[in-house]
Amino acid sequence: MHTLPSIITEVALRGIDRTYHLHSVFRLCHEVLPVMERQGSGVVINNASITAMRYIGKPHIAYASAKAAVIQFTKAAGCMYASKGIRLNAVVPGLMFTPLVENLGASDKEEDREVFRKITEHNVPMGAMGESIDVANAAVFLCSNAAKYITAHALVVDDGITAATGTGS
Repeated sequence: MHTLPSIITEVALRGIDRTYHLHSVFRLCHEVLPVMERQGSGVVINNASITAMRYIGKPHIAYASAKAAVIQFTKAAGCMYASKGIRLNAVVPGLMFTPLVENLGASDKEEDREVFRKITEHNVPMGAMGESIDVANAAVFLCSNAAKYITAHALVVDDGITAATGTGS
């Protein structure tokens, strides 16, 4: 899945399939759910994004729509398979400092990327973007017995950015 800007009127229709790549989520479940059913248990963790829940100021409508679909797929499938001992959940990362987010600053100049990072971090309630390990820890929790009663859930890992006004602290 790519996150190139996608203004509705400028998206090449043939490129939509790459962006709306729910095939990977569906295919994973298509392959593993029968195995999990036979063993009477299992956990699936899908990956979404806060762009599914809130406009982040960038024209990534296809990506955001695809991630919203991942969340709804996870909720529906989680309900459908709960009685079979299978839990399906999603992690919903916010602004994590990764190369993908850094590239949203779209500049070759280090000082421009640093300005982008400071502006972005200003809008995160704790004042700093998270890291990949923060999302990984959420996924590990959802896979653990500590989360045995959690299914069909989208766990937002975003330091409250989806609840914040976006004006900084």
